[in-house]
Amino acid sequence: MTMYDDELIRTPSDKYTFEQMNMLIRSQRLWTQFALWMSYFQQCTLEDARNVSAITTRLFEQLPLDFYNIFLLFYGEEIAQQFLNVFSRFIHCTWPLLH
Repeated sequence: MTMYDDELIRTPSDKYTFEQMNMLIRSQRLWTQFALWMSYFQQCTLEDARNVSAITTRLFEQLPLDFYNIFLLFYGEEIAQQFLNVFSRFIHCTWPLLH
């Protein structure tokens, strides 16, 4: 912490623990992965690729659970479940658009 004109200025390391920063970084990575997997899914669907089932599994099953686990740590089970439901619905609603 530093002082400036009698005001306390906090640095990011003063606001978050190491574990919280790791979780924030992990969530940023998950959003990036989500965008990439959606793009892969669209491309594989259009090209009728053989690996579409692996991509579908990651996008529709594993990725939402990864988000759930992050929300669970920060917000608890109820909010994590609500996010999982909304996120899963969003992904499933995009299925007809991409398929």
